[in-house]
Amino acid sequence: MSKREAKRQDEKLGKLVNALTYKNTEAYLTKAGSDLRAYVEAESRELSDEKLGQFQEAIVTKIHELFVTDFKLAGIVGVSYLVDLESMMDTKMVTRLANYIHYCLPCDSVQQATHAARLMGRLCVLGGSITVDFAEAEMRRSLEWLSLAKDNDNKRYACVLMLKELVEAVPQVASRWVDPMMTHIWNPLRDPKQSVREAAATALGSILDLIGTREYEQRRRWYKALFQTAMREMEPRAPDNTLHASLLAIGEQINHHGRRARREAGTSRSTGRVGVGAAGVVEEKKQDDFMLAEFRPVGQKVLGLKDHRTPIIRSKVIELLPCLARFHPEAFCAFYMSESIQFLLSTINAPTSTAPERATALLALGALAEVTGRSFAHIERPRRDASQPREKWIPQVMQTVKGLLMAKKFKG
Repeated sequence: MSKREAKRQDEKLGKLVNALTYKNTEAYLTKAGSDLRAYVEAESRELSDEKLGQFQEAIVTKIHELFVTDFKLAGIVGVSYLVDLESMMDTKMVTRLANYIHYCLPCDSVQQATHAARLMGRLCVLGGSITVDFAEAEMRRSLEWLSLAKDNDNKRYACVLMLKELVEAVPQVASRWVDPMMTHIWNPLRDPKQSVREAAATALGSILDLIGTREYEQRRRWYKALFQTAMREMEPRAPDNTLHASLLAIGEQINHHGRRARREAGTSRSTGRVGVGAAGVVEEKKQDDFMLAEFRPVGQKVLGLKDHRTPIIRSKVIELLPCLARFHPEAFCAFYMSESIQFLLSTINAPTSTAPERATALLALGALAEVTGRSFAHIERPRRDASQPREKWIPQVMQTVKGLLMAKKFKG
């Protein structure tokens, strides 16, 4: 390669790397990252091993400049688009890039923390022989931050994002840390900031899916401990963040059992077994025994919060109703469906309800109808005494939906 060609290459590379810094919108970063990747991939094909090494060094140097200035997000995006290219798949190279990302957390930017955590998970997979040590170090750092009693939004948010990515990327490493993860996840679940609590719930869902691969006795111990803590703290007078944490934890546990049951059903179909198979049915039944037994107390506690003063608590109750119905349709229809329909209709029709609350209630109402099928149409309204005629909820449900559609039609 002549000096003129080398200069041209360096200028083009610099232009594409710098382009990552111009805007922070996801659409722009995707385009800029894709352009950089396409150029590096095309150039790498034409270079000898010696020139390729020099080109790699030039790339890493320019990316590093982004990290040491105020363009860390640009650097993270650049690395994410380059790291899995064959020309960049070198253990030393991956290690250097991983070290750059390591120092980007914690940070004030949600966007930067999200990109950095996602990239860390990928780097743990690509790191080859260093994967275990690197993943262990990141897991240890995240759990140390989570164990701190003092609130720190940035650290907690960053480490729950990291936990989720590590659990999904390197489950063989994460499985050694289940006990401290399940202990310390309650700190971000109870965080004063809603975004931290919800990110922690997402991480908890991934941890539960990891636990679902373990032996029955181990699974049951962790499931039960989580369930009991959530139920114990789900008291109306508890602080809002504690109540929200309990509702999030119960929701994640119910959804996890649903995912696990669907996977079991899919496995049975692929292997030609009828249903889940005898062993699968027994195992799944054993797994959920304590939750099935506690279904009515769970429903009572959740619906007991439907009139809570805080909108985020009421909204979470609405979101949980279809989850509870999906988990145990028969029991939900027998004990909680009528009360749930009444609550959802009152939320939809109340003049004080916000537009998001109405939308959430409408979606929940539709989900209940989908989950329970024909049973939904036969749910009766409560009667004050036996002399009153029996009435079903479905006419009022249809009248409410029709009214909303007509109102929208006239506004439009």
